[in-house]
Amino acid sequence: MGGSVTLLWAFCFIKFSRRWLAAVLVFGSVVIGLDSNQESITLLIEHQWWSMVLFQKLQSLEAMRIT
Repeated sequence: MGGSVTLLWAFCFIKFSRRWLAAVLVFGSVVIGLDSNQESITLLIEHQWWSMVLFQKLQSLEAMRIT
């Protein structure tokens, strides 16, 4: 379930952002998906949080470049 959420994030990055960033997200979701321990759930949450931070940073950079 959590892996599919990360893949959704990856799709958003491919659609709206840089491809290498999406590749990192996909790779992260695969690595996390391989391990279904409680630890990996924590990692997934941290991964999602970092995805949000990266996405916001990227959006602000795009906005600065446009203006």
